Order: sequence, then structure tokens, then C-alpha cells
Amino acid sequence: MNKELRLVQVLRALAASMVVLDHFYLAYCNANLPTFLGRTGLGRLGESGVDLFFVISGFIMFYTQCPPTGTQKGSIATALNFFKKRFIRIMPLYWFWTTILIILWALSLAFKDKHFGIPYLICSYFLIPAHPYAGFESFRPFLEQGWSLAYEMYFYILFAIVLCFQRGLSNIIYIGLLFLANFFISTFFDSHGAYSYLAAYPMNIEFSFGALVAFLVMRGNFKLNKTLLWVLFSAGWLLLGCSLLYTANRVICYGIPATIIVFSAVMLDFETTETKKKNTFLLYLGSASYSIYLTHANFSAAFGMNAKAGRLNNFNGDLIIIAGAIATILLCSLTYLIVEKPLMNLIKIITSPKK
Repeated sequence: MNKELRLVQVLRALAASMVVLDHFYLAYCNANLPTFLGRTGLGRLGESGVDLFFVISGFIMFYTQCPPTGTQKGSIATALNFFKKRFIRIMPLYWFWTTILIILWALSLAFKDKHFGIPYLICSYFLIPAHPYAGFESFRPFLEQGWSLAYEMYFYILFAIVLCFQRGLSNIIYIGLLFLANFFISTFFDSHGAYSYLAAYPMNIEFSFGALVAFLVMRGNFKLNKTLLWVLFSAGWLLLGCSLLYTANRVICYGIPATIIVFSAVMLDFETTETKKKNTFLLYLGSASYSIYLTHANFSAAFGMNAKAGRLNNFNGDLIIIAGAIATILLCSLTYLIVEKPLMNLIKIITSPKK
């Protein structure tokens, strides 16, 4: 049985919190208001939370689905079962919040000056990249956070294809080849279309980084001193901060430090022998991270509108960004209890085999 990875769960909480902070920072800066976070660039580091999510996702898929030694024969049934579980985990909650946002738009309570066609809304529901209208950022679904979910689902599809043939850590090679093949095909034959948007995006390699972490920790047969692991963990965050000092591809600036952070966190979890479960608040936020990610944008948008209206001018910008982000994280985490858990329990009842 796979070991429970509590520190990785904490990383999920941190990743979601970083994204929230980034969006509050952007909302405030769009009002042309100066902040320390803006002058130093620290505010933008929050966007690396998505990269951290991608590395974690790549690791978790291989850690939970592939045997640590050797290979097992795959099958179409195995692949379909895997994809069904991932689809159920991602899409129903995304559909729920997308529907809520569409209702708000239809009632003129959100996006009052925007028009969205039915084809675009359908594409948004199924995470199919589509242009909503001229002037809007390309390939963003109606619930904008869905842009990253499109890459998650793309990764799950490729992973499911590989599971049709075998289950093993060597699948890392085949996943990498599929990513590479799709990258070249999309670049040469569909350089500006939806397929290219998914297949040619550099951040896809971060799923493979996560897979590499799984390979190292499950097949490496090595142990590192706990102190050294904490130093490595800290170095990953320091390296992430150093990205402020140079300009490079996002995969290098964020993806490589995120990989170091996830690797050291997993190894630290492996080194922990404590069996008594501690239900800490950070573990709860890790469980709620998906709900936080999907729901926080409404709060950051309202925050930005108030900033543009000048209602926040009497407050310290950095403090109000941080305070707003923390309050939003706490509020959005409640939707995990109120919406996500009941919804997942209902779906589990519906999809469970009848006895």
C-alpha cells in the first residue's frame, strides 16, 4: 500500500494559496497602485503554484497507478477505469462552479459587458480550447481557472493510453514520447489551433518532472539524511525566489524548483515513521485546495473592482493583498465542506456498482 504523503498534501495547500495571492496581487496592480510586492516582483511568484500543482499531479499519478518494481500488463479496462476516476474527480465540481458563474452572467451579476456564444460555453464545459470573442485572452474557458484543468485532462488522456498496454514506472518513457510526438505534430500541422494549445505548451513537461520524482523515490533505493532533505527542500524554495533575478522559460524558473521541492517533500514523508494521524489545518487546506482554486477568482475580481474604484487607497497595499488572500482562502475552503464533499459523496453513490 502506498504511504500517506502528508507533506505533499501540505504542498497542495501552499500551491493553492500561492495562486490566490498572485491573483489578489494582479487585481490590485491592475488598478495602477504601487506595492512592495510589485516593486520586488514577489507578487508574481504566486503563479508558480500552478507549476507546483503540475509536478505534484505527475508524481501522484505514477505513485498511485504504477508498481514500484517491474511492470504489470495493462488493458483497455484499466485505462478506462483510471480515466473514469480522474474525470469524476475533476469535472463535476468544475461543472458546478461553471454553471453558477453562467447563472450569475445570465442575471447580469457578472461579466455585464461581455457576450458569450453557446458554442464557446459548450467548449468551456468540456475544457475544449476555444476563442470566446475578439479581444479576450485566447483559449480561456468561462471559468478561467479551467485553463490549467485542460492540461490536467490532456495528461490523463495520455496516461490512460499508456495504461492500455502496461503499468509500470517505465511508462515515464512512453508518456515523454507521447508528449514529444504530440508537440511536433501540433507545431507543424496545427500551430494556432486548439490541439496546438494543448500539445505544444511547455508546461506539459512538468507532469514528466513529477513522474521522474516518482521513479527516483520508488526505484532509487537510496536514503538521504533528514537534515539534508530539509536543506534541499529549502533550497528549492530559494531557487524559486531566485527566478526574480533572471529571465527564462517558466519550466526552468518554476518547474525545476518545484520538482526539487516535491522530491524532497516526498523523501521526507518516506523518512517519517509516525503512524498517528494528525488532522492539522494545513492538511485540511490541502484537501480543500481544488475547491479553493476553483472559487477564489470571484473574490479577487471583486477586490480588483474595489481597488480600481479607489475604495482601498487608505490601506497599505501589501497588507490588504495578503489579508484579502488569507480571508479568501479560508472562505473558499468552506466550499470543500459545503459543496465538494457532498457532491463527491453523491457521485460515489450514483456510480457505485449495484449489489
